[in-house]
Amino acid sequence: MVLIRRASQWQVAHYFLPAKDDPAVMVSSGVWSGEPDDPFLDELRSATSGMRFPPGSGIPGEAYLQGATWEEDIAASRNFPRQQWLTGGSAFAFPILIGKEVVAVMEFLRSSPRRPQQGLLEIADVIGIQLGRVVERARARQSESGHRTSLQDVVAQRTADLIAARNRAEAQSDARSTLFSTVSHDLRSPLTLMRGYATMLEMVGELNEQQTNYVRKMVTGVENMTRLVNTLLD
Repeated sequence: MVLIRRASQWQVAHYFLPAKDDPAVMVSSGVWSGEPDDPFLDELRSATSGMRFPPGSGIPGEAYLQGATWEEDIAASRNFPRQQWLTGGSAFAFPILIGKEVVAVMEFLRSSPRRPQQGLLEIADVIGIQLGRVVERARARQSESGHRTSLQDVVAQRTADLIAARNRAEAQSDARSTLFSTVSHDLRSPLTLMRGYATMLEMVGELNEQQTNYVRKMVTGVENMTRLVNTLLD
């Protein structure tokens, strides 16, 4: 949860769990992530404590019914029960699923409005399913061993794996870009010089027909090589 919050640049993160008396109702887990001295975190804790969110109520209830959801402006929302205790902001939430069962709803918030990011919404549903599979395996292990595994630890481990995979992909992309830039420079620079020198031969003095033919062939060859390099690298 902490890694997702930091990687996606949210101010506060928190997750809800199903109520013991009604699994369709989301209640606070009491687990929060944010800067300890952040007043927005304190506002959210106070506003969320003791609240219940049935399906469709608030951003936890919307995520329960619809999947990943985004509230761009809390102050202007018609479905954010905690807004009366907050000065404004934005929120984003998605469910953690085992099949069709919602085992948790994770939410992320900040104190200023933020426009929806479609890419983040799409990947959130995937992350929710992946985390659900991790929770399902943890449940099976708990059943066998009789020990309880913390959902927070499970989420943190899977999140760390996803962030590490993303970082590896970005590193590979950067390395490829650097390689292409270096190869492009090393191939194009000599070709540019060859073409320049070939065209300058006519400026040195009058060439006979055979020499002119050689120069034209040289320029044509360089131009063909340049087009081939551009096709490969662009």
